Amino acid sequence: MRRLLTAFVAGTALFASSTAWSANLTMTYVQAATTMIDWDGINDVDGDGSMTFSGLGDAQSATLSVLCNALDGYTVTFNSSNATGATTGELKNGSNAIGYTASMSTAGVNDATIVTNSLVLNNGSQESVDVNFNGGSDVLPVNASTEANEIGLTITLDSFDGNLKPAGTYTDTITATIALN
Repeated sequence: MRRLLTAFVAGTALFASSTAWSANLTMTYVQAATTMIDWDGINDVDGDGSMTFSGLGDAQSATLSVLCNALDGYTVTFNSSNATGATTGELKNGSNAIGYTASMSTAGVNDATIVTNSLVLNNGSQESVDVNFNGGSDVLPVNASTEANEIGLTITLDSFDGNLKPAGTYTDTITATIALN
């Protein structure tokens, strides 16, 4: 028994002095390219916004916030079923209408090339904004509280034209759609 124990101890010492073995554990997570948009602040991420006018000739503004983690950037299209031109449309109540004019601005787009920056309401397949990032991942707008790209729309109702409009609620919806480049 003593010889067996001695042989076992000698064998263990020999094994312990041999080459060290290693085993690597590789961990991977793939973050999909994605984007989020929201009217009037991205913190609630519900996608919706609204504006109410106080009278004819009134102007109201809304901001579309954009977060995007795709290095190639994104495009935004706008569409209104009541558009009468690229920057004009109508609020409708049945067959009655009140015209409006829209203008667009962009902000917060740093280290990027804005390839397209022209509002188009009457063609939902034509890009109004096309952003390509130049600086890599350190400039992507990924923090809603401080870094969202912002697209501002200002809508101005037509002034009183001498014709009293019938009472009622006049509405239109502008839909913003974002796609990754």
